[in-house]
Amino acid sequence: MQLSAFLNYVVREELAGRGNKIKAYTVAVDALGRPETFDASSDPVIRVVANRLRHALNRFNAEPAVDLPVRIKLVKGSYRPVFTTGDVEVEAADTDEVLIAPNPSSRTRRCRQIITVLSILLVLALTYMVWDLGRLAFETTDPPPLQMRQPDDN
Repeated sequence: MQLSAFLNYVVREELAGRGNKIKAYTVAVDALGRPETFDASSDPVIRVVANRLRHALNRFNAEPAVDLPVRIKLVKGSYRPVFTTGDVEVEAADTDEVLIAPNPSSRTRRCRQIITVLSILLVLALTYMVWDLGRLAFETTDPPPLQMRQPDDN
């Protein structure tokens, strides 16, 4: 439980751009639920958990069956995770002609962005049209001018 909480916290903080704020105190308080009175110099729990996590990550990354595009390491002396890309070996094709397909994920991502922008523009246009029609429907014409009549002297 402590290992996964530790790893989850440091990875999230690093990916959020707050990796420079990862310290023993912040990990202890924010990830492991230690009180705010936690003192890293007198309580070695963070160093112990970090050491266990380093060993667990090293064992996991050493497994030959594990083929991940990104690996997480925790370098000794730091609580900041390091992300490394694995060396993926690509076998040569049996044919003379190799076709390279475009990256579907980037094409899909671009299509989603275009659809999102067009959807937002459509919603804005429809909102303006409804507002404009509503404004015209409630707009009244000027009332006829009042005519002053002279009182009869009867």
